Amino acid sequence: MKYSFLWALYRQDKGKAIQKGCWFLFPSFANLFCFLNFHHQLIEWQVNPKSTIGRLVISPLFPWVILWDSLPCIFLLLIHQKYLPRILNIWLYITGAYFLVDAWFWSSYPWGMLIIVAWALPFLKIENTNLMGTYIQPNH
Repeated sequence: MKYSFLWALYRQDKGKAIQKGCWFLFPSFANLFCFLNFHHQLIEWQVNPKSTIGRLVISPLFPWVILWDSLPCIFLLLIHQKYLPRILNIWLYITGAYFLVDAWFWSSYPWGMLIIVAWALPFLKIENTNLMGTYIQPNH
């Protein structure tokens, strides 16, 4: 974690680091809210059990969907900055290939996280390069 993207960003701008982490966790929070609302009726709105999200929420694999959507944020927090773009690209390729192959069941719902990471990746690479160049060395 000491040389991760979020750690370096946190050392320079705490607010921006928290914003980035929340942005990458947003789909997981949305998934979790839909799951909790479906089972505990937190608000009046309910997802249709026959819709894509409804089928996902009642599926026993739904916690894995939440975990998979959380992986980019975990990577930002734990992976060394040098390897981050490569790891996020691999995640994008695996996710894109899986959802293209399995599109008839999952429909367009899980594409949210894929789009967020794909859109943010070029900007993350630039920001990561800048952070690596100006990284504040920890005190020993």
